[in-house]
Amino acid sequence: MWLEGIGRSYEGRRMYAVRVCFSQCKSRKIIFIEIGELIKRTNNCATLPNCAFGRVGIHSREWGAISTGLYMLSRLTDKLTDADRKVAEKFSWYFVPVVNVDGYVKTWEGKDNSDNRFWRKNRNPSSKGSASCGTGAASLSYFGVDLNRNFDIEWEHASQDGDPCSETFRGDAAFSEYESANVRDYATYIRHWLIAFTSIHTFGQLILMPWSFTNVTYQHHNELYWMLKKVGGTGDRLY
Repeated sequence: MWLEGIGRSYEGRRMYAVRVCFSQCKSRKIIFIEIGELIKRTNNCATLPNCAFGRVGIHSREWGAISTGLYMLSRLTDKLTDADRKVAEKFSWYFVPVVNVDGYVKTWEGKDNSDNRFWRKNRNPSSKGSASCGTGAASLSYFGVDLNRNFDIEWEHASQDGDPCSETFRGDAAFSEYESANVRDYATYIRHWLIAFTSIHTFGQLILMPWSFTNVTYQHHNELYWMLKKVGGTGDRLY
């Protein structure tokens, strides 16, 4: 297991990726699970043909997503059955345990203050939001960007929220935020070996797949649907 920095947040906190590889790392594809300095390009996916990436904690108030990502990491490192290990060993696993690190810290400040606990966006006040958006409960969204909507795919689509007072504000431009840009840069660097990218949320018991902005069928729809149907069938199990 390796820990490496992938950049810094708006408020200067470090963002990290954790890589888990069991053996023959140079021949494993990557699975990426998304739970100020440049990426350290040593002992990382640059030498790995098989990677998977995952993203966790992009909405800071979804504590359960972060706990789930860490639980998955724990299972990979010390709680695998022999059968599970045979599958896990086929890949290198990349986790970004907390994407919205500034927002996550905010949710832990003053546990009796619900405005803090339910903070969703990042903490960048330089976006278009202003105090005119409101106070009290409305202050939850008067500044900051919904990092989940700050990626470049269909950023200007009509369904994307351009209202800075909204909790789903997309930002001033695609990848305008440090946090989303860090994830982009890291995923781009390992792209030649990347076969899966997953983002974990706790909004509901749903498994979502491309695309959400169009009715056009995703090119790998049948393969992905078959796989996710099997995953969905395990949703009622207790762990």
